[in-house]
Amino acid sequence: MVKRLLLGLVVVAVVLVALAAGVGLMETFPAVDTTTNRIQNAGWEGAGATGGTMPGELLDDDEYVASWSPDLVGQRVTIQGAVHDVGTFECLVESIRYDVSLHFGAKSWPVLAWERGNNPLGAQVGQWFPFPSVQWDVDHPETGRLVPHGSYVHATASIKCALGSWVTVAEDNAVIVSGIGSVRWSKSTYQVGEKASVSWDIPYVSDDASGTGWSLYVYGSAQNKEVVPLTRLRTLTGSMSYTVSPLDFTQAADCRNELTVVLRNELWDKDFETATTVDATSLIPKVTITEVGPRDAMQGDTVTVKWTVEVNPQSKSPIQKVIVKYGYGGVDNEKELPAGDSSFSFVATAEGTVHFEVIAYDGGCRAAIDMVDIRIGEPEPEETTDLLLLVLGVVLLVIGLLMAVFSGKLPVPGLGRFGVVVVGFVLAGVGLVLIVTFLGGLLA
Repeated sequence: MVKRLLLGLVVVAVVLVALAAGVGLMETFPAVDTTTNRIQNAGWEGAGATGGTMPGELLDDDEYVASWSPDLVGQRVTIQGAVHDVGTFECLVESIRYDVSLHFGAKSWPVLAWERGNNPLGAQVGQWFPFPSVQWDVDHPETGRLVPHGSYVHATASIKCALGSWVTVAEDNAVIVSGIGSVRWSKSTYQVGEKASVSWDIPYVSDDASGTGWSLYVYGSAQNKEVVPLTRLRTLTGSMSYTVSPLDFTQAADCRNELTVVLRNELWDKDFETATTVDATSLIPKVTITEVGPRDAMQGDTVTVKWTVEVNPQSKSPIQKVIVKYGYGGVDNEKELPAGDSSFSFVATAEGTVHFEVIAYDGGCRAAIDMVDIRIGEPEPEETTDLLLLVLGVVLLVIGLLMAVFSGKLPVPGLGRFGVVVVGFVLAGVGLVLIVTFLGGLLA
């Protein structure tokens, strides 16, 4: 009986290892060829002409940045093709055309179709002849939808021969990366005199066209001013610190003791996060977000966030007010609620990630904060596969350890007891790696 059970476990382990490998492939976005494919058709060869280079690239970049918000467009894409004759039987070109489509996984959307006729190439032969250039700003064709990270743009240049049909002479691809940067405080509450450390993670340092890039600033509500002025970021990741001043904590009647860091790109707020400031961290109350619903919120849904508040057992100071802040990039909305409120609802106006914060102030103006990022719309593709990694890791770890422990009861021809032990430890090791990968993703 034990032998059959262990043999069954071996079969299950092999299947799970294969699944784990499949999951790893699923998490990697498919490779996209970003080099223009030059195609010969109807006596003509096509290529790109962006940047004035012929033959060159059909798209002017290999990578474009999407906007953080469906209400704003992303980076501008320039498309320009070119052709030259490759024989004595080239057709008379009647029209030229560009087609651009957006792709994500198995889904695709046409985003641009441009055409020009009336003998657009003139009498040019024996040399490269450029098509006119056109532009498209990265934006989802469906209103209120985000262009997901890992999407790609596919562009084609085509010609139509007189009395003939359309033929493709060049094609190109470019990857779309997220325009959502992030900023995070190292702690949620800082005491006067402490160094408050903030870190950032941005998708690019500067825009190739404008040369401008990302910045951050810190607003101190107690001082009602920027305590860290707008500072240009020169690296993709990094951190900076600010020493909390006695002026950052006030016990005035309408006290607000918060440091809010705001991340901006060239024009727009991209992310924010708040930390509270106190005279003594041992005296702050406690606030905990307990529920966010609905679980899979879509654009147009009403989202409700619930929380609990606990008075500090040492100060015993009652809660005086609750502040909620939320937004897709910057602080879109901010409300002051009565002390007894324990929930707040808002309408999700668009897809994206809403950063939501709840801050509870006691009678001594000491505040506690809790926050959550709420995904609106289709879930990120990593969510399901990450959880599957954890499940596979645990199962493989258990199976591997069982095989190692009961190796004497599982004779496998050609392996022997020692071989079974080795296989068991290998499976356990794979499981442990998957678990550590999952935990690393949570902590990243």
